[in-house]
Amino acid sequence: MIENGVNQHILNFACINRLTSKFKLIQILNSFRQILTYTKNFKLKNIFHTSILPIVLCISILATFMVFCRMKRIESDYKYYEINKDIEVSQYENKELHAYKAKLMSVKNLNGLAKKYQMERPKEKQIIVIKGTGV
Repeated sequence: MIENGVNQHILNFACINRLTSKFKLIQILNSFRQILTYTKNFKLKNIFHTSILPIVLCISILATFMVFCRMKRIESDYKYYEINKDIEVSQYENKELHAYKAKLMSVKNLNGLAKKYQMERPKEKQIIVIKGTGV
């Protein structure tokens, strides 16, 4: 008899658990139904309502402006990178030209050119100094 009572309590407990889980399931299904009915009743014409339209327009304009600004920033970053690359190339070429000029203006090279073209050192009377040239 005690076993029947225990079994009865176990069955009652199992039924209560099933009922509560069914109740939770019913609540979830009802909430889904409410969402579905709301989405079915929602129409595109609600966006063009006088109180909603300015908000939608402002948000869309801001979003478009943000995308435009981001694109311009990326474009300016590419231009900045290209300009920096050109500056580096120009600086390298400038260093090469300075080295070439130093090589050409070296004493050894100038003496070699003077011998090649049979030139002599100028005398004091042949040197003319022009003021204001900064040289």
